[in-house]
Amino acid sequence: MLLSPGDHIHLIAACGTATGSLAGMLRQQGYRVTGS
Repeated sequence: MLLSPGDHIHLIAACGTATGSLAGMLRQQGYRVTGS
């Protein structure tokens, strides 16, 4: 799967420490991030 900045990524368990950090890094790279 190839992703480009601006693509939407939905993370499950985004409240976790590791997943939250990953979400932050993805947002800095330009991805649209949502979570549950």
